[in-house]
Amino acid sequence: MTKFDSIHSENITSQEVLHQLEALCTAEEPAACTAMCPLHVDARGMCRLMGEGDFQSAFKIYQKQVPFPLILAYTCNAPCKKSCIRKDYGGAVDVDKLERKLAETVGKPRKAPVFLQRKNKKVAIIGGGVRGMSAAHDLARKGYSVIIYEKSNVLGGKLWELIPEQLPLEVFERDQTILRDLKVKIEYGAEIKNVPALLEEVDGVYIATSSIKGLFEDYKMIVPRECKIGLRPRNGIVYEMFDGRYSGATLDRLFQGVNLEVGREKEGSYRTSLLTNQKNLSVEHPKDEVIEEAQRCIQCKCEMCVEKCGFLQEYGKNPRQYVREVYNNLSIAMGTHHANKMINTCALCRQCEAICPNGLDMSKVFLAAREKMVETKKMPPSAFEFGLLDMEHSMSESHFLVKHQAGFDSSKVLFFPGCQLTASEPDLVKAIYQDLCGRIPEGVGLFLSCCGILGKWAGDKEVFEKVKSQVVRGWEELGKPKILTACPTCNETFKKEYGMEVESLFEILKECQSKEQEKKRMVLHHACGARYDGEMKESVLQLANNCQLEITGRDDLQEESPCCGYGGLASIADEDVADHITEVSLEQLSGEEELPILTYCVNCRDRFLKKGRESWHILEVFYGKTDKIRHCSPTWSERRENRETLKREILRELWEVEVKEQEKYNLIIDEELERKLEKTHILHSDIVAVIKHAEKTKERLIDPENGHFTAYHRPGNVTFWVEYLVESGGYHIYNAYSHRMDFILDDSITKGR
Repeated sequence: MTKFDSIHSENITSQEVLHQLEALCTAEEPAACTAMCPLHVDARGMCRLMGEGDFQSAFKIYQKQVPFPLILAYTCNAPCKKSCIRKDYGGAVDVDKLERKLAETVGKPRKAPVFLQRKNKKVAIIGGGVRGMSAAHDLARKGYSVIIYEKSNVLGGKLWELIPEQLPLEVFERDQTILRDLKVKIEYGAEIKNVPALLEEVDGVYIATSSIKGLFEDYKMIVPRECKIGLRPRNGIVYEMFDGRYSGATLDRLFQGVNLEVGREKEGSYRTSLLTNQKNLSVEHPKDEVIEEAQRCIQCKCEMCVEKCGFLQEYGKNPRQYVREVYNNLSIAMGTHHANKMINTCALCRQCEAICPNGLDMSKVFLAAREKMVETKKMPPSAFEFGLLDMEHSMSESHFLVKHQAGFDSSKVLFFPGCQLTASEPDLVKAIYQDLCGRIPEGVGLFLSCCGILGKWAGDKEVFEKVKSQVVRGWEELGKPKILTACPTCNETFKKEYGMEVESLFEILKECQSKEQEKKRMVLHHACGARYDGEMKESVLQLANNCQLEITGRDDLQEESPCCGYGGLASIADEDVADHITEVSLEQLSGEEELPILTYCVNCRDRFLKKGRESWHILEVFYGKTDKIRHCSPTWSERRENRETLKREILRELWEVEVKEQEKYNLIIDEELERKLEKTHILHSDIVAVIKHAEKTKERLIDPENGHFTAYHRPGNVTFWVEYLVESGGYHIYNAYSHRMDFILDDSITKGR
């Protein structure tokens, strides 16, 4: 679990918290090869382009960090290979071989900038070896006037030990021409013995030779070769280039009055914090052909959470970028909050936390952001309103019910099926309750309600507390019995948010035998609400075995189980994003053969069924697939009707309470329009309200061509419009839409005003 469990709406805009969260995500850290290279050559990018055959672009990436790319290509001892992930899987990628190939085929000396902003500082470099050349290169590119004093008659120093056997003379001569293009002055045969005197002529001196001893501590402008903050000397041309570059940067800092040590921890070789998944890495030995060798690079990256999360994939970013974008979005005082949709479409499932080796839980970030937006009145009213209205329906007289078992005045347990199981499978809820009443002789109460999690997901603390208060009152009225849940999310909510004594229905049933004994292979999908609930998972697995089911599934889909797309009200905020989350989840649940999915969350079952994938709730299987089990993904209108019907029937059948039937309106709606209504969250009850209002007030427009009526009604924040025609036995609905625009009907035009 992440140490940032205390993220909330009050500290989500803290820069300290921002940086702590960003540090947990390593996605933007360099690959191990780049970090180990003292010049930080992007070998990963270079290999990718070479593997695609694009040598020109690969060379541009290579030379970007190298003062003298041609020289290094022939002389590099490739320290990057020591950290290459491939070294344990057939051998490290031969980056030095690839560098040389680039130099031989497309390599050209670095070009000097067309325009240099000249600085009024002059630097003297004593020694024209690789260190001195590299320092001169970098300082000259920054606009300083540079002069090299070399006691011999050539530049290069130790490079001449490699010429021509390893480094062709013409390559060396071509690459050093950049110093001439940068207007670097070179004095050959110049042996400097009096450094203090030289300082009277220049602003700074870099001693790039070991022939001059002493640190000259009295002269702050002198940067001896030994001045390597936090570094140990390394052997090889690549380290000499870095020494020169480092010392040149130190001089630049001195001129600018900047601290010499701060922020330099990652200059030179260091170990990256990038986490690379090596689970499925196979052994591949080095190849002779350079393109094939470049393709051996595994392109180290840390996107383990992105690879499995449909939401993270949707916006094409990594968690570090999401955290930063949330912070920026919340910091906007006025203007468009472009990240609102992104913030509101996270399913809050915590799969990312389970996958991330550092435990970064993006659900806490997004939930805190939602709470902050609600508190500061920046949450769009339309974002989660439909979901909250659906929860309000669950808490209304139409569905809310809390009673002792008929004939009892106390309850040992209180069965809480949850608002979603009652909405999808009301007859299954009746079967479960009647079964429990027979198994538990001390009395089983029934509680039809919502646990309130939708309010929390919406970031609305006030709404959640209101639901919580109503639930607690009902629970207290029945004597505070132990809650028995059929929903993993309700179970988790009661434990964490209510502090109640809770038990899972699956724990009660795990020792029982199923009514059906049909043997079937299925893949088990673990619900998000049970992500860290090992006891519930074990109970479900045991129950599945008792149902004669052969369960299969990937071992990594336990705590890392994907979300179905319902959680966090993602489908309310944007159904298209939620659909993508569902599709990614199904991809992970599919093996070589597409087995039926077994779930213990009805929302998971419904969303999978909606995508055409065979999926069963374990309680469907346990209690038998009868005609009364609907086994379908109901529409929003059907969900409300199911809840209402369940309450009426259960009161009538078990408590012998007569309940008035609701007035029925026969609506004739074709399939295409029904799909539109579902996507735009327009309920049949909304349409009925418009028609009732129009028929009563006669406030409606009529189309003279087809006789269709068009009417509107605004019962709350939303205005609904319906095009309909009265037919025998009902109302034919031709179109319906809604908006949140205020308008005023004015007859001033018709009256000539």
